[in-house]
Amino acid sequence: MRPTTDSVPATYTLEVDSVPELTAYNADTSATFMPKGYEDGKAYVARVTTYPNYPNYIDTVFDREAWVNSHFFGTSSNRTGTVKVGAHIATVTDSTGKSAGNLLGKNTAGWNCVAAAFEAPEHPYALRKAGIRFQSLKLASSNSEPVFTATVYKVDSLPSYKPNTYNVVDLSKATVIGKATYKASESSMINAFSYNSSADEFLGLMPFDLEAANGGVPLNIDFPIIVVVEGYNSDDVSNFTTIYSADTYDEGYGELAYLGVKQGDKAPTLIGLHNSFFGASTYTGVGINLEIEHPFFEFNLKGYPGKHAFDPDGETHRVELFSYRRAGKWKVSGLPSWLKLQLVDSLIDNEYYTYVVTANFTAEPNKGDYREAVVKFTYPGAEVDFKATQEPSTAGVDKVAVSGVAARVEGGNIVVEASQAIRACVYNVAGQLVRQAALSQGSNVIDCQSLASGVYLVKVGSKTVKVVK
Repeated sequence: MRPTTDSVPATYTLEVDSVPELTAYNADTSATFMPKGYEDGKAYVARVTTYPNYPNYIDTVFDREAWVNSHFFGTSSNRTGTVKVGAHIATVTDSTGKSAGNLLGKNTAGWNCVAAAFEAPEHPYALRKAGIRFQSLKLASSNSEPVFTATVYKVDSLPSYKPNTYNVVDLSKATVIGKATYKASESSMINAFSYNSSADEFLGLMPFDLEAANGGVPLNIDFPIIVVVEGYNSDDVSNFTTIYSADTYDEGYGELAYLGVKQGDKAPTLIGLHNSFFGASTYTGVGINLEIEHPFFEFNLKGYPGKHAFDPDGETHRVELFSYRRAGKWKVSGLPSWLKLQLVDSLIDNEYYTYVVTANFTAEPNKGDYREAVVKFTYPGAEVDFKATQEPSTAGVDKVAVSGVAARVEGGNIVVEASQAIRACVYNVAGQLVRQAALSQGSNVIDCQSLASGVYLVKVGSKTVKVVK
């Protein structure tokens, strides 16, 4: 079967929403992209630079979030200049030339799902929704309520375009990381989508709320994914078609657009549109978009090293973090029992929902060995590490050196200078004897190579000297 294609009718062109514009100011990985899209009649624009420069530029109606298409993640693209992708629809005919419906929509040819591939990003992002831009949706009756499904698959890599052949992708070994549904009904669509009264059809962007389906937590994406949408070949659907973009220039991406067959609960088998349904000179993308968030998360004090050496006798240390999400949305891991944490956040910018979060770390006095911990603050798309260290406390230890006796550390050993022959004992701060030696007058080396770094107490006679190895 070969498709016949038509441009989207001019009366429907409010929908460049379907395939957001992409502007690549540079061809390298520090490129700036500007995706643009629409939902519920509202334009969403975000200018985004690749991490870590983000969010140096936020010029946006929808602050840090945006609907983006597959081309947004094209870090390997060799495209320069401005790209404006046209939107098209396609029908399919059977072997006799008779119409079999819409290639990327309702049809009798057996193709019952459509998919878009998204490259691994330069920096993780939070995936909140998937959406499919449909050019027409007509229910079989006023009581029909078909259920559409979007499934997100984690894949190892994306296929590259192949000369003189096409890609086949078997998702049976891929991992499902998210799934959401949308129940279409006249009552739910009348306020959500545009309505073409002459054809009695709806058109718009159908959202699949992956965040809500995941318990209110966005998906953390730092790997390539394929998003599959199905449900439009239901008997409750009279007509449905999504759109595709067509370009005659190979931008250097992998294969992004697929058509597939799904049977029951089994993972679908996908066929790339390039060199299968479309010719070798056509590089396509389908109208599946993602609502993503590039969270910003860092220490508020510029130059803060992200670590602190706590006083051995205990202290409270205050750290400020800068975030787009409240502390209650963060996940904290790696917090040891000797370190307590209190988080307090305050909204400082209503427009961009920016929070300064105060993290109060309180370390208990260290009566044991040297200790350290790495505390991780994470939420989808962002992570900050804080390293805490603490030497043992020597509270209550007599630190006065014996007259004529001095101790120091050299090359991992303890060197004791004695003015007379005397015995020395080395203890760790837990009071355990770890070394002992008979000293002679002059310089004495006590082998401590196998001892861990930390504070040790060298007892000579009735007095004690503290050294740090």
